[in-house]
Amino acid sequence: MKLLINITKKLKEIEKTGFLSLIISSFINKILGFSNGIILIRILNKEDYGVYSYYQNTLMIFLFMAGFGSINGFLQYGSKVIKREEKIEYFIYTLKYGMITDVILGISIYVLSFSKFLFLEGTINYLRYMCFFPLLTTLIESLLIKERIFFNNKKVAIMSNIRSVLEVIFLLFGSLSFGIIGVIFGRYISQILTIIIYIFLAKEDFSKLEVKGIGNQRKKEFIKFSFISLVNNLISQILYVIDIFLIGKLISDKLILANYKTATLIPFALNFLPILISQYMYPYFSRDSSNKVKIKNYYKKMLKYNGSFNLAVTLILILFSKYILSISFGKEYIVVQKEFTILMLGYFFAATFRIPGNSILSALGKVKYLVYNSLICAIINIIFDIIMIKEYGSYGAAMVTVLIFIISGGLANYKIIEELYIKKN
Repeated sequence: MKLLINITKKLKEIEKTGFLSLIISSFINKILGFSNGIILIRILNKEDYGVYSYYQNTLMIFLFMAGFGSINGFLQYGSKVIKREEKIEYFIYTLKYGMITDVILGISIYVLSFSKFLFLEGTINYLRYMCFFPLLTTLIESLLIKERIFFNNKKVAIMSNIRSVLEVIFLLFGSLSFGIIGVIFGRYISQILTIIIYIFLAKEDFSKLEVKGIGNQRKKEFIKFSFISLVNNLISQILYVIDIFLIGKLISDKLILANYKTATLIPFALNFLPILISQYMYPYFSRDSSNKVKIKNYYKKMLKYNGSFNLAVTLILILFSKYILSISFGKEYIVVQKEFTILMLGYFFAATFRIPGNSILSALGKVKYLVYNSLICAIINIIFDIIMIKEYGSYGAAMVTVLIFIISGGLANYKIIEELYIKKN
């Protein structure tokens, strides 16, 4: 009875921070996001889905550069400062910096879309229609982080759900009516409406903004941190999309592209939970970065509970992989069972060691180490991908992905142990 009372009390304390709202919201968002994938698989023919997957993954490489790292800079410095005015100053500067850099990035996407290197032979070049997505991405993420650094997690949950619902509605309508081009413009409409709704709901906040600016010294620190984060995130996140890009260039088979993309949907989507936990805890990590006792406590709990959960999920999904693939995507996609099984192993290592480890290191200010980690893994990834894809096709790409997650997670956790347990204050 006492244990039940303690658990109830702990849940009430957690709920006050909005964490449970974020958990529920994220589950809803992932279900809706997963529904998007199923909608596209069911509505678009297999070749069109392969083409869309290729260009969407190519776009993701550019989206990792959205805002030139300013979103990470805003989360880091906006979490550290205490005064509301200072947080808002960072918010305003993030919007200005992000919008300028994203206009440049959008122009670059449009120009580079004419390059044969990014073009998938025998298709319409859809990349040039996607050049405004970085700007919209930075705007939405900045608005959400603004609420997160004020610990308004319930508001973050509501806005995230609105965004996901709108995307499902317009993606469904767009794909049914106009195919791939309808999917692209459906996403545009959903993101623009999300921004409009947020501004309407938060109009009181915007009406009270009277700030002086963050000053030249803080600008330099912000840009330096943002740039290092940009390099790290770009290299790190490319690990998730480089496989499909290289399969498209080395094999150029739209059906293999569609199969491999389908195999990645569930394993990659499941990363939302460790990412959510890391995002939720990041302001606390950043605030308590000088307190090794607290960071050790966070680290131990994340390894224990997160690792146990990930192991259970991995084993269940591998055991029932045939039925999961058949029910979710149709019997024609059962052929990706091997790739799916390998990628689920990759999920375990990424969700247990890589994602939480990188988050803790970032909060500790070890972003340069993260860059070195990502750079080493990116080089290994590209070299082994080229070798393995030529030899084993999409199955080889899946094996390399698991290898990279193991190496990356191992390096991250080695550094954490060194910082927390080996180095003296």
